[in-house]
Amino acid sequence: MHRKLRLFFIAMVVLVGAGKAWMHGNAMATLSVPGCLGQNFTIRLDLPVWQQAHCWGCYLAIGGLIILAIELFTKRADSGWSAAT
Repeated sequence: MHRKLRLFFIAMVVLVGAGKAWMHGNAMATLSVPGCLGQNFTIRLDLPVWQQAHCWGCYLAIGGLIILAIELFTKRADSGWSAAT
């Protein structure tokens, strides 16, 4: 796989992870629970911002950044992998 293609895929991983974390962080901090006879109970979630924004997107973005750092600071031949025969 060529270096530009690897960097593109890594960038997509970081962007998807950051987007998911952003969407999760901007979600409403309430929980709606349906009750009997059509009642609806709203429970407010009093959590710190860092706990509300914590989801799989954080791990994906951080992992993508780590892979990006490894990719940028290592040299590989773009000719592909070849087994020694």
